[in-house]
Amino acid sequence: MKNYITVQQINDNIDFVNLAITLSNVDSKSREDMKVVCKDGNFNIENLTSNIQIHSDIVNKIYENNIGQKEEGDALITNLSNVPLLIFTADCVPIAIIDKKKKAIALAHAGWRGTYDAIAKKTIEKMIDNYDTNPKDLVCVIGPSIGPCCYEVSKDLV
Repeated sequence: MKNYITVQQINDNIDFVNLAITLSNVDSKSREDMKVVCKDGNFNIENLTSNIQIHSDIVNKIYENNIGQKEEGDALITNLSNVPLLIFTADCVPIAIIDKKKKAIALAHAGWRGTYDAIAKKTIEKMIDNYDTNPKDLVCVIGPSIGPCCYEVSKDLV
């Protein structure tokens, strides 16, 4: 069994992105498990970059001087090649945002707090500010998350 799923449309149409969503049999916090996923997916594990996720709306830009460093936040953006980004989700929503023309990518971890605080919108705005992204050029992938069968929010939050 594979350790991750891919999005065929991304693989077929966007040559600078390699998107993988790991399955529950992978411990994404285990260096050994991530070595296997990175090898299988042709990711450079030495450049693997993630946040210290805090259920926020903080978007961190990855540039050459902070590859691999962990900062508090729940979204990452970069236009660097060979810098795999990693977010951790269980019930929260993983969002990948890809600028096809400027070759910039973002990942966002959208829990209810981040969603309420518009983390997806703020991530796109940061891409616009940093990479001159045009929203018309974006492809977004919303990954699996908890559903209404298993998670309820208060009427006030809705």
